[in-house]
Parts: sequence; structure tokens; C-alpha cells
Amino acid sequence: MAFNFGGGAKNGAEKQQGGETKGHDPFDEKIIMGDLIDLGALVPMKHLVISAFMRLDCSQIHCYEAITIKDKGILTTEAYKKDKSSGILRIRCLGNVIIEKGGKIDVSELGWKGGKNNGLSADGIDVSGMSLGGKLGTCDKKPNHGGGGGGESSSKYGSSAGAGAGYGTKGDNAEDNKYSGKVNPGGLGGETYSDENLALGLVLGSGGGAGTLYSNKENDINKYPHGGHGGGALELLALEVTIEEGGGIYSNGQDGVSGSATCK
Repeated sequence: MAFNFGGGAKNGAEKQQGGETKGHDPFDEKIIMGDLIDLGALVPMKHLVISAFMRLDCSQIHCYEAITIKDKGILTTEAYKKDKSSGILRIRCLGNVIIEKGGKIDVSELGWKGGKNNGLSADGIDVSGMSLGGKLGTCDKKPNHGGGGGGESSSKYGSSAGAGAGYGTKGDNAEDNKYSGKVNPGGLGGETYSDENLALGLVLGSGGGAGTLYSNKENDINKYPHGGHGGGALELLALEVTIEEGGGIYSNGQDGVSGSATCK
């Protein structure tokens, strides 16, 4: 049984989460990102029992005879970093994976980065979220592949938010700012780029677009809100996976930061 998960970030709108897909027999061979991996070359470690936080190295495939994740046990990996194959957790289990109540495998918020707010002190458009190939976003309301489009700072029409990221479904557009009686459109939601057949291989979730808050008050809260990071990816091949009630597998995107002005 094989599971692949990935999720896009949200900007304060909806987050996108990929679903599970069926893969090859874990005792045969698995094609990942175009590379053929011979499972016979992996030496399985003994039964892994997790009852606390545990972060596995993202640079290798981890193979075990069996895995049990107990209450308060969290299994994860490293967050995405530039020029590093991070944010993806790859596990092989020759026997059963059991996730008990209160236990979880969690790669949430480990994917491509959300748009970083430019700290605009004048009118302008902020940065879209990172997406395919680790491509950085640009100052654009349009999506960066799966990355959500950036918001716009406007002293005339009010500021608007960045958009949500796409993955298996399109990201949500940000709401328009209609406060001034005029419309300042928000960022456009990220595009889809993954499907149940994983045509692009195992990829990370994209980042949400950065929002803007036009204000010259130094004490305003979250004056320069960034976009949320995308969800990481998990590849789990096992003979059987049992998730008890209260346990789970997660690859959620991060909520974007909300900007808020001080009212007097």
C-alpha cells in the first residue's frame, strides 16, 4: 500500500490538501521523480516505536520492519530549504504501520515558502508564493504556478490580501477590498499542478501570496503579513497502514498572517 500526500498553503483563505494515491507493490520497485529505486538494496531497521517528537533526515529513504506511533508521538522531517531536497519524508515498512490515538505523521507547513512581504511603504504589489522547481514568487497578483498571487497596497483604494495556493485543486482568490467604495482586487489563487497519478512525481505544496496592510502607524499589528508556507510531502509504502481514531497523517498548508490596523 502506498500513500502520497502534499498540500498547498492558504493566505487566510482555504488551504489545499492532496489525497492518497495507489502506487506499486512495496516489495517490488517504486518509481519516484523518474528515478528507479531498488528496494532490495535497503536494509530495514528494527521495529520503530515513537512516543515523542522525532524528525527524520530528508536526504534518504527510511526503511523499518514495523512502525508504531503512540500517543503524543510525532513523526516528521525537515522543512524545505533552497537547493536541498527537503520537505519530503520517504518511508518503507516491510510490515505494518500503526498510528495510535494521539499519534501522527505530520509534514504540515514544510513545503515551498509563502510570499515574503516587501515591507511596502507606498503603493505597490506584493510577492506571490513559491512553487514548482522552488521558483521564487514575483511582485504579481497573478499566481506563480501553484503559488498564490500577491496582494496590493493602495493608499487610494485600500490594501488587498494575497491568495491561497493550489495543488490538487485551484487556490482561492483573495477577497477584493471594497472599503473605499472602489474595488482593489486581491491576489489570484494558485493553479493546480498535481493529480492522483502524480504525473509530476512527488512534489511539495506551494506557498500563499503575501498580503499588504497600508499603514504608517508603527504600532499596527502584523503590518507586513507574509503568505503561508505550503505543506510538505509524504511517501509511505507499507504492507498495511492502520490509523486509529484520534490518530492521523497530515500535510496541511500554513495559514497566512493576518494584518490588522490599530483603531483609535
